[in-house]
Amino acid sequence: MPNRRSTLIALCACLAAGAVSLAHPRAAQAQTMKRGAKTYFEKGANEYNLGHFAEAITQFEKAYSIDPAPILLFNIGQCHRQTGNKERALFFYRRYLEQDPKAENRAEVEKRMAELERSMKEEQDLQHRPPTNLAPPPAQTEGGGPAETTPATEPPPASPAPVATSTPASVPMVSAAPQPATDAGGTNYRHVAMWSAVGLAGAGLVLGVVEHIAWRGKVSDFDSHVGPAGVKNCGADDPNRGGPGCSDLYDSAGTARSLAITGYVVGALAGAGAAVLFFTDPGPERKSGVAFRCGPGPGSAGLACGGSF
Repeated sequence: MPNRRSTLIALCACLAAGAVSLAHPRAAQAQTMKRGAKTYFEKGANEYNLGHFAEAITQFEKAYSIDPAPILLFNIGQCHRQTGNKERALFFYRRYLEQDPKAENRAEVEKRMAELERSMKEEQDLQHRPPTNLAPPPAQTEGGGPAETTPATEPPPASPAPVATSTPASVPMVSAAPQPATDAGGTNYRHVAMWSAVGLAGAGLVLGVVEHIAWRGKVSDFDSHVGPAGVKNCGADDPNRGGPGCSDLYDSAGTARSLAITGYVVGALAGAGAAVLFFTDPGPERKSGVAFRCGPGPGSAGLACGGSF
């Protein structure tokens, strides 16, 4: 008998904070409650009375895992309602009524559920409600009368955006991005150097291609040179064999080869320098030197890409 009385007292202790009265367990259920479940139930009731609702939920859930009594679902719903978790509270209230359709406090629980659903709907409506635009008060003339206003059918003229006179305290100061070096006339030496490198790279590559073609032609002439006797008389092992003509072709081919290699090397180095200047230029309005964009081509046909620096 004392065990039954202590169980009912602990159960009724969950009435704190104006909540719906906890349903009393039936006598048979209170007598058959397992020892472990009863211990967790009493701990949960104590935590609830102290306002530790999260801890109370944990204890009630442990009790339910041992003895799935419907009253524990109601207690868990009460704890969720106290923490402001309305959705979880509704879930456990519904589960409680499903597990115990003939609950003595069914009417009170259904009333509480209706209040929670109405509160949740009001919160959703408030979130989706468009902001209301309040019209400014009418302007006054010097004589105290209302000034002329634009007819309601015409939109009011757009007012210029206010100019901030000071930096708000809540806005962090951002340091300006480093600007490329310029002279007094605004010349950007970095861009000049980059374009010079681009021009030098192009000139070097053109020289390399032209001299490469000339080199291959001289080599072909050297290999196919025919002497007075109608015999191919030039050889790489002895350029002078066959007379001065072979020697001149050999020297010309060597010079063209050297110029072609020089043009390619100069073009590659200048191109690399131009690329470094391009990709490391911070620019006035961006954090990196690359501003590459792609979009629909003219007439929405194809894809057009472009870069800026």
